[in-house]
Amino acid sequence: MNPSDHPPSWRIAAAVGISLVLVCYLDYLTGYELTISLFYLIPMLLCGWNYGRFVILGTALLIGTGYWVTDKLSGHIYSHESFRIWNSFNRFAVLLIIGLVTHRLRLVLREKERMNEDLKKSLEDLSRSTEEIRKLQSGLQTVCAWTKRIKVGENWVTPEEFLKDQLHLKLTHTISPEASQSFINKLKEKQNPPSPS
Repeated sequence: MNPSDHPPSWRIAAAVGISLVLVCYLDYLTGYELTISLFYLIPMLLCGWNYGRFVILGTALLIGTGYWVTDKLSGHIYSHESFRIWNSFNRFAVLLIIGLVTHRLRLVLREKERMNEDLKKSLEDLSRSTEEIRKLQSGLQTVCAWTKRIKVGENWVTPEEFLKDQLHLKLTHTISPEASQSFINKLKEKQNPPSPS
């Protein structure tokens, strides 16, 4: 999976391919006596920063194979061919790890940026809500003595609407212990009406 929001451009893919070919060619030209392992980091870091794990794995395989081919073409003679394979595998493994660590670093940085944006938005929302609450606290709220509705501008709203719209509270309904007891008492009165004297 690509760590960035937008897929890397063809320029990045071209830079990876060209740098890989150039490093392999330079490795071939310098021969086995002069190692240029450091330059193999260029295509690997580009892949790790811009692409996902499969591209990183593929690039590491290409580098390991490219190293094996250039080492073979350079005429480097080992006491056993398995040493050449081992050296190529080591290069592959080290660069794969570097690519994956770079990829993970990019993902962590993107997640940190996203979290900072979310935090900034939350702080702005909190600041806006706090300002609205301060305005409500500093003003005198008019409540209808008969209907218990609250005047907001030119409109009269229920207390629930006021709490929901003005204070942005989430509401649910239940019954208070006093109302529950009153309801139970009224039920009992209906079930057991007082006997006429």
